[in-house]
Amino acid sequence: MEIQDFEPVNEPKCPPRPRPQLLRDITGLCRLHSEEAFKSLVTLMRKSEDENIRLKAAESILNRAYGKPSQSVLVGEMDETVKKVLQIEFVNGNDNNSA
Repeated sequence: MEIQDFEPVNEPKCPPRPRPQLLRDITGLCRLHSEEAFKSLVTLMRKSEDENIRLKAAESILNRAYGKPSQSVLVGEMDETVKKVLQIEFVNGNDNNSA
C-alpha cells in the first residue's frame, strides 16, 4: 500500500460556523417577537392552571429583569482541603511592619 492510496477513515468534521450576517439576521428576527414572547410569559404566569408553568414563567421574567441569582456555598460543609484553597489573606500595602 502506497502513501498516496491512504484515505483517513471516520475523520471528524467540524460543523460550519454561522456567518456573522446570518447571526445578525436571526437576532433581529428574535427581537421582533420579544414583546409578544414577554406577553406570553406574563399570560402564562397569571393564567396557567399548572403551578409549575406559572413558576417557570415568573422565574424567567425575574431572571431577565434582574439576572439569575448567584449561588452561595456553605463553607461549613466543605472539607479542610477546600477550605485551605479558598482562604483569602488581606495585605495592607501601606503597612511598614510587614516582614
